Amino acid sequence: MPALDKKGKAREVHDLLNQGIEAFPVAPALHLNRGINQEILSHTREAFFDYQLEILIEAQGPYADAARKRIERIERVQVTAGETDSLLKAVMEYLAHRKENRKSEAEANLAVMTQLDGLKSPYVIYICSEAMIERGQAPRAIEVLSAALKEHPADFLLKANLAEAYAKTDQKDQADMLIRELLIQAPDHWKLQQLLGPQ
Repeated sequence: MPALDKKGKAREVHDLLNQGIEAFPVAPALHLNRGINQEILSHTREAFFDYQLEILIEAQGPYADAARKRIERIERVQVTAGETDSLLKAVMEYLAHRKENRKSEAEANLAVMTQLDGLKSPYVIYICSEAMIERGQAPRAIEVLSAALKEHPADFLLKANLAEAYAKTDQKDQADMLIRELLIQAPDHWKLQQLLGPQ
C-alpha cells in the first residue's frame, strides 16, 4: 500500500477511535489502538500519551502490558535520537524523576511541560493536576480540570482527578456526585477504589 493511502486510512481509523473513546472512555484497548495508529501517522508523542492512558485505564492486563512494551520502545528510540520532542522529553523525564522520588527535578519537568503544552493534552493535564493535588494545590487543580473538561467532557481520568480535588477542598457533595457518575462507567476502576477508600 502506498504511504499516502496508508496515512489516509490511518486518519480514518483515528477518527473512529476518537469516537470510540468519547463513547466508551474506559474501554480497554481503545487508547492502545489509537496509540498504534498515532505511530503510523508519525505522531510519537501522542502515541506515548495514549499508551500511558491505556495503563491508567486498566493497570493490569494484556493491553496495559502491550502499552508498556511500546512505551519502553519509544523511550529507547528517544534516548538514542539526535533530536527529541521537547514536550515528550519533559514528560519522560518527569515520569522517571517521579519514580525515583527526585522531587525538585520532577517539579522542574512539570514547569517545562506546562509551558510547552499549555495544558491542552489530556494526559499532561492529568499528570499536572495530580501533582497539584499532591502538593496541596487542589483549588488550582479544580480550575485546570474544570477548564479541561469543557474541551474533553467525556474524559474519565480528568473527572476522577476533579473528584479527588473536590474531596481535598471539602466540597464533598461535588466529589460524591462525580464519583457516583464515574462508578456507573467503571465501578472497579483503581482510581475510584482509591477515592472511596476501605469499604
